[in-house]
Amino acid sequence: MVTQSLEVVLETHLTCLISAKEEEEEEEEEEEEKKKKKEEEAHSLVRFRMQWARRCQPNTYPRIRECHDPVISPGV
Repeated sequence: MVTQSLEVVLETHLTCLISAKEEEEEEEEEEEEKKKKKEEEAHSLVRFRMQWARRCQPNTYPRIRECHDPVISPGV
């Protein structure tokens, strides 16, 4: 009788430990995914800024206006 109740307690405890470990691993995976997504967004923003800088160098007046007011196109 005592042995059976000990087995039940141990089995329940092990089940709880296993599920807690699985939840912890899932949370770590989610954090890694969020971190990767933030890094990708940061790289995307850097690429956008570099492209904008290349397009909008202050070589000519119309290009400057184009960069600050996209409605106005060069030569108009």
